[in-house]
Amino acid sequence: MKTCHLEKDSSYMFLMQKIGVLYHRKGNYVAAIDFTKESINSAKTSPNAYRITSLLVDNYYNLFYYYNETKQFENKYAAIHSCIAYAIKGNVGFDKVIAPLNDQTEYLYNKGEYSLCNKIAKLGEEIIRKYYNGKDSISYIVAFVIKQVDALYISNNISAAEELLEEKILQFRKKGYYNHLAAFYNSLGTVNIKKNHTKALSYFLLAYKVNSITKFWKGCAQNLALAATIYAKNFNQYDKGLKYCGKAIKYHVDATDSLYILKQTGNIYVLKREYDKAQYFFQQAYNTVQYGMNETFLLKNSFQFPGFDVLQNLSDLTRDKGDAYLQQYYHTKNDSFLTKALGVYKKGDLFLAKIKNEQQLQLGSNLVWRNTARNLYEHSIEACYANNNIGDAFYFFEKSRAVLLNDQINEQRWMADADIAKQANLKKTIIELERELGTVPASSEEYLTVQKKNYIPAYRNLRY
Repeated sequence: MKTCHLEKDSSYMFLMQKIGVLYHRKGNYVAAIDFTKESINSAKTSPNAYRITSLLVDNYYNLFYYYNETKQFENKYAAIHSCIAYAIKGNVGFDKVIAPLNDQTEYLYNKGEYSLCNKIAKLGEEIIRKYYNGKDSISYIVAFVIKQVDALYISNNISAAEELLEEKILQFRKKGYYNHLAAFYNSLGTVNIKKNHTKALSYFLLAYKVNSITKFWKGCAQNLALAATIYAKNFNQYDKGLKYCGKAIKYHVDATDSLYILKQTGNIYVLKREYDKAQYFFQQAYNTVQYGMNETFLLKNSFQFPGFDVLQNLSDLTRDKGDAYLQQYYHTKNDSFLTKALGVYKKGDLFLAKIKNEQQLQLGSNLVWRNTARNLYEHSIEACYANNNIGDAFYFFEKSRAVLLNDQINEQRWMADADIAKQANLKKTIIELERELGTVPASSEEYLTVQKKNYIPAYRNLRY
């Protein structure tokens, strides 16, 4: 075709796409990506809108996997945006966007983009309801609902989260989807943690019962660990909490869950004032990531996208270790424990700075880390005042104050005036569409149409 100077028509585009697929199967990801992008570039100039839009969806779907396997995560999420936007634009290929949509909601939630996470999760749920009837459709609906709930909960819209869960539980019961209810029960437990401990505990145990029936062992371990925390922290039943943690760890869950369970075990021993045992379990929690790791070795490791849950748990673990030393000081009045607490807190501060630098977190994706940092600095300030260490107290106070301002300053510093104006217009458009969305029943035909209109402005400037 090149030798004869033939037009780059649909045959050429499909050839490029298929060559890309074959290179992927051979493990040559560079060539796979290059040929796929050549197919995309040719498709964008084609007049055959419907057929070529479908091809673009397929190509971006392929890129989503190629970039994921080569750990090019920024490119991966740019490909997701494009895949979804072209599917919506052409009203085609919705079966290809479900997995990317689910991946995107997870990514947005982990980054702290809660409002956008909620919107995309709603869109995913509606697309499945309208266009997708695969064998995994119910599991995907559960995932999208849970992400909506998580985003609402962490944004303090607790009543809306609870109402959504109760509505979905009723729907699933009517349709006989009993095996899928565990995730909803677990989320209801989380939603009730701050307002009704008894209710939260009952939901965690109910989720555990369903997960046991379906043999979802990871879910069982998570349910038991959460129940253990409530028994110990809220009902002062420390031994029962330890029993549930011990039962949870026996499910041989992955490193992330093991870290969390062992960390919670350590925290329960702190409540029991058995500080040496607490520090033993904190070290066991570090060991789940790498044997012999501690708050010092954390700073020598690179954490380029290992999973946000791991980073969050490691940060919390470091703070909890410092808290244990602080509580041991209050109990014994031994200044050495206060010194140890401050040392751990300072390493925790450096770890947060390291995460932020390596993850390249932006303003809109920083809420979870701002909350983490604020908690660390508040505890650090408490330890400083207990030690009459005014210099360090001032340092942590300034860090606590600055954490809310730095990201916004840094974000706006790199935005040209035209970009700021463009962003303002985009926000205005989205607000107007959200207002329109609020007047449309979620079950109506019009709802998905408005959802689509809401999505497209947010991703109008596609990367490729």
